Amino acid sequence: MSAGEVKKWTFLGSSDSRLRSRLKKSVIFFEEGPDYSAREVLQQFGDLDSVLVKSGMGKYFARLGLNFSTTTSTITVPRHQVAIIPDIPAADGKEFTDGCGCITAGAAREVAHQLGLSYVPSVLQFRFAGAKGVVVSHEKEDLERWFPGHYGPDIILYLRPSQIKYDAWDFLTLDISDYSKKRQTFRCAKLQKAMIRILTDLGVPLRNFKILLHKELERLTCVMDDRQKASEWLQLKEASLDAADTSPQGICAY
Repeated sequence: MSAGEVKKWTFLGSSDSRLRSRLKKSVIFFEEGPDYSAREVLQQFGDLDSVLVKSGMGKYFARLGLNFSTTTSTITVPRHQVAIIPDIPAADGKEFTDGCGCITAGAAREVAHQLGLSYVPSVLQFRFAGAKGVVVSHEKEDLERWFPGHYGPDIILYLRPSQIKYDAWDFLTLDISDYSKKRQTFRCAKLQKAMIRILTDLGVPLRNFKILLHKELERLTCVMDDRQKASEWLQLKEASLDAADTSPQGICAY
């Protein structure tokens, strides 16, 4: 920019992850010109105006932020290959399947290939046509059995109403923001406090957890006195070791 030259920059948007980042907070500004404006650019993102009118500025900004998430573009899914399946309500009236859809195993393999992965993730976190959430990979036979009224041989993506945040069907690229990772070793299952609370709320008797706790304490006591038990315990711990896991540990179930 030469000395004395003035340019106008208009706030365009940002994403929640960009604003929450401790390393690099950032927002995006746009240089408007005589033939284009920030408003015209925003209109290309889909029908965000309806979100603003219906839900206000806070929800509008959150939905706008979906367009600025860090993602990797993969396959294109035409509208006729997308099915909208109903959400499943929970006992308390909330959506049990909130944010969770399905994708065919074949499409998941193609996504994995475009992501450069040597395995096929079972779960993909995505952005697509104004929708967000996760999709779980399933074989077509299972999808046909589960969703007979929505299944079609050409359908590869099954979305739920809870995933569709606004209308943007002009953008049909499946953008991936994250995916399930492949573990190199098996780990023993651990019950943390939060999971125990969820299970008890769902009706699992507390005595079941007490039984597991007593069994674990008895096993640890044997480790102190029995060389063979100690050796088996160390081998099991080594097989389940995950250096990246820093979460607090709870009851260990084998």
